[in-house]
Amino acid sequence: PISVSYSVLYSHRELLKKYNKKPPKTWHELIETSNFILEEEKKINNTQLRAYNGLFNDNWNAKSFYEFIYSCRDTKNSPFPDIKSNSMKRSYEMIKKLMKDISSDEEFKSNDDYTITELLLGTSIFLKFWILAEPYNSRVMSNYDISILPGYFKGVSTSSYSGFNMGININIKDKEKINAAVELIKYSVSKDIQKKLFMDGDSVTAMNYLLDDDEVCKVKDCEMLKSIQLIKNKKIDMNLFPDYDEKFYSISKKYLYENVSLEDTINHLDDISRIYYITLDTSESYIGLIIFLFRENFSPFFKFLPSDLWILVIMGIVITLCVPVTDIGQITITKCQIQILLLSMGVINYHYVLDTNESSDDIDELSFTKTNEIGNISKLNV
Repeated sequence: PISVSYSVLYSHRELLKKYNKKPPKTWHELIETSNFILEEEKKINNTQLRAYNGLFNDNWNAKSFYEFIYSCRDTKNSPFPDIKSNSMKRSYEMIKKLMKDISSDEEFKSNDDYTITELLLGTSIFLKFWILAEPYNSRVMSNYDISILPGYFKGVSTSSYSGFNMGININIKDKEKINAAVELIKYSVSKDIQKKLFMDGDSVTAMNYLLDDDEVCKVKDCEMLKSIQLIKNKKIDMNLFPDYDEKFYSISKKYLYENVSLEDTINHLDDISRIYYITLDTSESYIGLIIFLFRENFSPFFKFLPSDLWILVIMGIVITLCVPVTDIGQITITKCQIQILLLSMGVINYHYVLDTNESSDDIDELSFTKTNEIGNISKLNV
């Protein structure tokens, strides 16, 4: 990585100083501070002031929702909340509360250009956005201070990150060009260059050791940067859940903007986050615990086959009936292979019995035909 950026909270310096407020550490504080300043500013006819942008738009997609959910976990060290956890529910309730109390649908849907404009004009109390580089950085920082994003509880925060990486194209075969590219990368990630770019505001360094440099920390808020709590998403196998982020965003957006109930939203999010399979665990469902028992004498109906063929038929049936057992529990590659093996063995037994039975019928028919022919010959001789 050559440079990175983090999502942070921009707080209007002069407004917070005017009303003796500090950057909020929780979402409740952000709502409380916003409402107070908005009411006070209305008294002096400042009706154009805005409170918070949200950035729950199509550009950020599911990222803003993931980020906010992570900010509502129980403690700083807690993992990403499960779909049906209390943390998940309170995060969605808090998102809607923020939008209803201090913002609006339109502002939450607003794009990045709107946020940059608000930062440059200084017409919002709080804004969430990336740490900017020049030429925007110095202009924005003349009105705003940056801090880590709030959380549901004090000491809990969240942040997304983005950045620029540099690499060498694998299709380059010329050694001279490869060596030149290597030298460029070495130069770009060198301590002196990274330090200069960071201190000049041209980028946020990806070299964390610079956050302990005294010279750097005189012009940069190193402690704030070190306190950023990067989001740790729940790992999703995109091969098993294609388009998961888009589906997550689509369902969440309906809750936020179309008044779909929280219960339905959580259930839909849970549906797209799991693979359903048969289980004997009755806490989920009773379907997997259905057992069929019967006792009755059917022996007269099975005399059309000899005993040895019935043994093969029963073996085939038993083996085939074992196939659904492999569907119980989490599906794995081994279970799929065993399923194919059992199904093949069961079908082979069926076909063997059918082929044997057909062969026996052919032999009986041939014997009957030969007997008739001999009988006809005897009649002619007579």
